[in-house]
Amino acid sequence: MKKLGTSTSKGSAGVPFTMQKVLLPKLKIGNYELYQVPIHINDIDPKGMEHQENIGNKLLKRFNSVIDFKNHSIYLKPNRLIYSDM
Repeated sequence: MKKLGTSTSKGSAGVPFTMQKVLLPKLKIGNYELYQVPIHINDIDPKGMEHQENIGNKLLKRFNSVIDFKNHSIYLKPNRLIYSDM
């Protein structure tokens, strides 16, 4: 993956951590494929923090979503922004 840069953030515990910003060549969600998706990857998990994943707003805005907490599921339906620029 092509490296685009780095960023440093602090979690809710105030512990700083560094993330690498890279370009993911392809991301497949269901029958949809998105190309050249910028993502952040944690270098290491901050001390005392559980590993966490998240979906960024720049990706999530491309879908209408329903979160089913009871069944631990998320349903995504592509909207008109599905193939807009990242």
